[in-house]
Amino acid sequence: MNQLRRLPGAAASLAALCAGLPAWVYMAGIIAAAGIYICRLVLVYRFATRALERVQPAHIPSLLNALAGRTDTAGTVRRQRPSRD
Repeated sequence: MNQLRRLPGAAASLAALCAGLPAWVYMAGIIAAAGIYICRLVLVYRFATRALERVQPAHIPSLLNALAGRTDTAGTVRRQRPSRD
């Protein structure tokens, strides 16, 4: 109990709440967190696939940078003039 007194207020109440939980609750939480993480990855993959199907070729490097979480550009993209056919 002395260890709980050193923690800040919110962390102490969370630690006190979780201290008496059975092991299956921890296992269920770990499995749920893993499931949520996997679902997030699948959704990002599906949205990225749809975006790559619809994007113009000139915008693909910036889209891939956005998906990777980078803010820098992959290089300068030359603007092409529309063809006058």
